[in-house]
Amino acid sequence: EMRQRKLFKPSLKQDETKPYGLYNRYGFHGDGSNMDDHIPILPLPNNYFGDILPSLMSFWLAVNADVFVGAMKSSWSNDVWTVRYFQGKGDRNFQYTRDRGIIPVMNNGLPPPHGNC
Repeated sequence: EMRQRKLFKPSLKQDETKPYGLYNRYGFHGDGSNMDDHIPILPLPNNYFGDILPSLMSFWLAVNADVFVGAMKSSWSNDVWTVRYFQGKGDRNFQYTRDRGIIPVMNNGLPPPHGNC
């Protein structure tokens, strides 16, 4: 995508980028001769919830689901499995494996420590 190419090649001209995206909307404007052309702080839209709210909602949904299937090398999945284990839902913790498909998490649903993530 053009916004990603702009990050790796800042010399791209403004008219070569798409007319949307954070960089075009909030980033550098002008020819660079005036520092006022650059907006140093990103203004946020009025309906911006931030990044933490969607993350908390995803975690809450995963922890409170009837069944959770995660990936063993994922620290996020390990966190969800651990919370579910201590809530008494460890018997409904499952992991996706490439070779064997979906299998129960061993140790009654308690994953190994994060050293494996």
